[in-house]
Amino acid sequence: MRVVAVPGRLVRDPVTRRVIDDAGIDVDPDDVTWARLIADGDVRDPDAADLEPEADPAFAAPAPKE
Repeated sequence: MRVVAVPGRLVRDPVTRRVIDDAGIDVDPDDVTWARLIADGDVRDPDAADLEPEADPAFAAPAPKE
């Protein structure tokens, strides 16, 4: 799987200590370090659909109770 850093984030490869740029790097998706960086939103798959948190129903605010 290829990952790139999210704009505004400075992420380094924990093995090589190189900064991940727009070209990205190939990583093992089962590696806990990369899984955590993906889950935290520090890196992303450049081929995945770009959903903004506001557009994702999982991030929608609950409807007000009447």
